[in-house]
Amino acid sequence: MGLFLNLTFGQDGLKVPLTQVESEMNTYGAEVSRRAKLILEEQGKNSTGNLSDAIEHEVRTTENGATIVWPMLRAPYWAFVEKGVRGAIDERKAPDSPFKFGSGSGPKGGLKAAIRQWITDKPIGQWRDLQTGRFMSYNSMARRISRNVYLKGIAPTPFLRPTLNELFAQYKRRLERAYAKDVSIAVGTWIDKQQQRLITIKL
Repeated sequence: MGLFLNLTFGQDGLKVPLTQVESEMNTYGAEVSRRAKLILEEQGKNSTGNLSDAIEHEVRTTENGATIVWPMLRAPYWAFVEKGVRGAIDERKAPDSPFKFGSGSGPKGGLKAAIRQWITDKPIGQWRDLQTGRFMSYNSMARRISRNVYLKGIAPTPFLRPTLNELFAQYKRRLERAYAKDVSIAVGTWIDKQQQRLITIKL
């Protein structure tokens, strides 16, 4: 599951290699990725660096349009960070999220295992049990945190889609100009070919 932005350009019988568009989209994609990573860092959502490292764009072009993709293959959980997750009994942290704990769609034990790993990666210092005064084990901490997260959910941290939309408003004109250049080059190439076919010299 990744994030896609599709641009379609209309042509009628004219092949237009989108060289300039591809170059501009690469610039746009790199800036989206850079700002998205900054948001994660500012919001403290990049403890291991895995999510930030996964934010890489790809540009795919055809004669009819171009697609820019953030596959997020190394961080398939990115959408949970982006949109949050509604809690099993309390949805206030992420009321608009399409995801919900207790829906049965996720793997069993996945949340606890992820939080146990997060405690180590962050790292989080050991807590003291208020009743015994002893330090809790990391496994006990993971159980307590995962239970709280399961019931109350995870607040969203929009980092990728809003950045994509915001920057597209700025880059839209640049992409239009790039497409105009590609069309101009394609038309010039077509005219040259037609002239070669139409003009013959007889001696």
